[in-house]
Amino acid sequence: MQETMERRTGIRKALARKAFSLIEIMIVLAIIVLISGLVGFALLSRRDEATVNKAEIDINTLKGGLLDFNRRYGRYPTEDEGLSVLWSNSTVDPEIEEQWSATIDDNMANDPWGNPWEYNPEGLRREGYYDLSSNGPDGEPETEDDLYAWDDDEEGMDSGGGLAPPPAGG
Repeated sequence: MQETMERRTGIRKALARKAFSLIEIMIVLAIIVLISGLVGFALLSRRDEATVNKAEIDINTLKGGLLDFNRRYGRYPTEDEGLSVLWSNSTVDPEIEEQWSATIDDNMANDPWGNPWEYNPEGLRREGYYDLSSNGPDGEPETEDDLYAWDDDEEGMDSGGGLAPPPAGG
């Protein structure tokens, strides 16, 4: 019996030497949490940047669709037609209904944050031009994060260096 107890004690001591202590396990877990937190933060900040880039691409797609619509029908979509007339004939004016065809393949009713695009054919920012914008991630108009199709500077150029859109109806 003495021998069996000594054998068990020896096994326990051997296992204790091979096992990790609670402090070692806690340190490893803390390192894993720290690294995953840093990686998560980096990925989330890149995701926000990617969403803004997608919004810029979408706004340029809509600009192209509006310009194509203007070339085809001699005008921009009315307020009643809205942007949806670029991909759907559900709101098209009866005067062009028979000629109508989509200028954009996909439904782009909302910006990447799920908010509807702001479209005004009257152009409140600059007379004779339409307004197209996104209220940005916060969904609130007239804030710092809003995106606009046209950055009106003195020369009538947009941020990409291209010409501003032709005047509505012309």
